[in-house]
Amino acid sequence: MSKKKYAAKNGFTPESLLHFGYDHLDSGKFLLQQELVNYFESAGYLIGLGFELVFKAWLLHLSGEFPGIHGVVDLFEKIQSADSSVVLSKENEKTLKYIAQYKTLRYPSCPTAGEIGDDDLESINALEDAVWLLLPDVLKRNYEKINPTRKGKGRIRMQRPIDKSK
Repeated sequence: MSKKKYAAKNGFTPESLLHFGYDHLDSGKFLLQQELVNYFESAGYLIGLGFELVFKAWLLHLSGEFPGIHGVVDLFEKIQSADSSVVLSKENEKTLKYIAQYKTLRYPSCPTAGEIGDDDLESINALEDAVWLLLPDVLKRNYEKINPTRKGKGRIRMQRPIDKSK
């Protein structure tokens, strides 16, 4: 059975996937930096989702579509199949395989749940840096032009001042 594929005709753009992906990555890393263990599962799940969306953006750019799968290793292998120049170091490959387990952190009693701790942050940052360097230049340029206050199909994000008089 073939998995569903998604494309621009479904409303996806590489830029929006990158925007959401890097926001999830940044949010997950922020939670890890808080050094509060009750945030770690959420951090791991967001980090895994972040890489998933970055890889889907990349695939959408390369082939005009991406598969409806969630495995970061499988998605990265599809990128490598489309572009043989995309290679990670052994250490970054190991980190990617480790991050692949983070998707199980969304369930409270998953017997195969991965582990996450703030000591993972260094290898996560190294993988993120390596992926950024490999990302096609046009995607990097387009990502850098994204207005952070707008998300998705025109949703506006804003921060209001806190009224301390209440």
